[in-house]
Amino acid sequence: AENFSASGGSASSGNSGDVSMHGYATQEEEAQMRYEKMRAATSFLVVQVGICPFMWDTKKRTYESHPFNFYVYPRDCRGLDRRFLSEARCISFLSNGGFDFNKL
Repeated sequence: AENFSASGGSASSGNSGDVSMHGYATQEEEAQMRYEKMRAATSFLVVQVGICPFMWDTKKRTYESHPFNFYVYPRDCRGLDRRFLSEARCISFLSNGGFDFNKL
């Protein structure tokens, strides 16, 4: 077995985009949606980053995980204050998931 890690982030948006009338995205729509999401994402912020290394325990024959979360909400710096957007459904999702906004 091998060791590996996983990472993820929590942002102020959970925008998932739209798909065509038939219920799935064509390749053309997929590329366009990805571009639009990336472009729109510049208005949203990542507020937390997580990383979780997994190590194989040969004696127990199982993986051990050690998750770490880092709050990366930006602070104002020398009078520069960054504005950002937030989606209500994303804030609700984070709140329902136990996200601690007091740590921002």
